[in-house]
Parts: sequence; C-alpha cells; structure tokens
Amino acid sequence: MTNQQVSETIFKAINLIRIDIMSNKSNKYYRKEIKNKCWNFFTNEFVRLLTEQTEHFQEVYDFLADDLSRETYLADIKNRVLRLYYSGFLTDEMTNVQIYSAEQHRRDIIKFKTNHKVSHWSNFIANDVMIAIKDQYTIPGLFEVTPGDVVFDIGSYNGANAISFAGQTGPSGQVYSFEPILTLFEDSRNNTASYSNITCVQLALSNFTGTCLFSSLGTVSSASDQGDQRVDVDTLDNFVETRGIKVDFIKMDIEGGELTALYGATKSIGYFRPKLAICIYHNNGEDLLTVPLFLNNLNMNYLFYIRKYHISWQESVILALPR
Repeated sequence: MTNQQVSETIFKAINLIRIDIMSNKSNKYYRKEIKNKCWNFFTNEFVRLLTEQTEHFQEVYDFLADDLSRETYLADIKNRVLRLYYSGFLTDEMTNVQIYSAEQHRRDIIKFKTNHKVSHWSNFIANDVMIAIKDQYTIPGLFEVTPGDVVFDIGSYNGANAISFAGQTGPSGQVYSFEPILTLFEDSRNNTASYSNITCVQLALSNFTGTCLFSSLGTVSSASDQGDQRVDVDTLDNFVETRGIKVDFIKMDIEGGELTALYGATKSIGYFRPKLAICIYHNNGEDLLTVPLFLNNLNMNYLFYIRKYHISWQESVILALPR
C-alpha cells in the first residue's frame, strides 16, 4: 500500500465524471443539465473537505486494521464524490463489487421477503436486510456481541437491532435500547415487549445533561433548533455511573449525533473498554473523517475496522475492537 491511495481515489472519481462529460458533449439535452451538475459538484462541502484535508483522510486509511476496511473506506470516498454528480442510482461499476454489489443486494431482498413473509418489527425496509441477514454490526469470529454482554443500542428506531442483540447476548446479558422520539420509542417498546433482557429508554445521549428539541422525521429524526418535540438528554457516562452498570458493547446510529455522544462517553470507554460500532455516514460525509480520528486520538489501544452492507454511500460503520 502506498501513501497516495486516497488522492488516487479522488482523481479516479473525478476522472469518471470528466469522461462522462466528454462522451455526452454532443447530446443537447445532456448539455442543458451539465452546467448545474458541475457547479453543485465542485461547490459541495464534502469535496472541499476531501481536497483540503486529504492527508487526514489518508491518516484514517493508514490506521485501519485490514485490507477490506481500507477498500471499503476508499469505495465510500469514491461513491460520495460520484453521487454529487450522478443523479441516478449508483451502479456496480461505480461501487466496489467485492464489498456489496447491487445484484447481491437484490438477492438478499428476495431472500428476506421469502423468509419473512410478515416482519414482526416493521414494514419491510432495506435496513432490515442488514439486520436479519448481514448482521451489520458484526465481523464473524472477530467482532461480535457475546453471551452475557451489556449492550447499548443507541438509536433504536423500531427495536430491530435490539432484538438481534438480545439474541446474541442471551438471558445472562442485557440490552439498553435508547430512542428519544416518543412514537418510535413506543414502537420499539411494543416490538421488544416479549424480551426480558431488553430495557427501552426514552432518552437521547449526547455530551450534556438536560433537554433539547428533536425533529421527529422517522428514520432520520435528529436534534434540531426547529424541532417539534422536546426530549430528555444525558451523557452515556452519567447514565452508566448513576445506575451502577457496566457497558460491553456500544452501537450508535443517531443521524449525525455520534461524535457529540462519544464526547459524553469517553470515561466509560476508557474504564470498560467496550466494543464500539459507530455509524460514520452522516453529516454530508464529514463523519468519515471526524469520528475515526476522534476514536483513534483517544489513544485507548483499539483496532479499527470499517464494514458496510449497503450498495451506496450509506450505512458505513467503524468497528473499534479493544486489543
């Protein structure tokens, strides 16, 4: 591996766009849209961040623990650059088919629908494929919830992940399932009611204790100054300390609030050294840089992997394994 992998990936992605422009320059209908497409691309914040801080993206690439993590990271960078220009669905040619191809995704959807004629936790969505088939927060034999673990499922949504974690940790373990939005919390509580090892908590985790406004927008609900619902907020450190509990595994998918929640969890991470499964696909791609750098800069002797089971730029997860 050279130290130029990230910059080469940027060049190749931009070159694909250049080739596309040249090959379509005689199409008058295409020419009508080309100016706006290019303007949106070159003024996008992610491209600006990528070109201004290439060395920091390279730093993340260099400390990842295996080749598949590095391949996935580069594929994500390439896909994010390309999607700013191409309006259509990303094809296998634009994705890294060794990671997760569109064809494999289609096969998994068919498999899921066949095996789960009625899903007990939600209407069918693509994320359920990753939960039921791919175990999104797992690297088999390396990074897993183990029997007896105390799991924090932060960003529960409909409870599907909590159900999966409850099966892995078993009756000797416990899952704390956090969801601040009332309607989603009620869905999660109802869907997990038969699991004695799941505790649903209506709470947002961040870097402060108090309340804040949330916009209740289903799968993309998040903190917002223009939110329509006021929710309780606490730090993970305070939640753990006041209840006298431990934590062995932390999963976060909280629509861009992951970094601030990690700021409120550093004491627990240092003391308990849990496994961490943190989503890094939010904030217009900025989390691809900020979250891995933050975790690595804690200097707590973790190994870092990146995995995803989605064919676009979404659902990327950094998995931090204590050595």
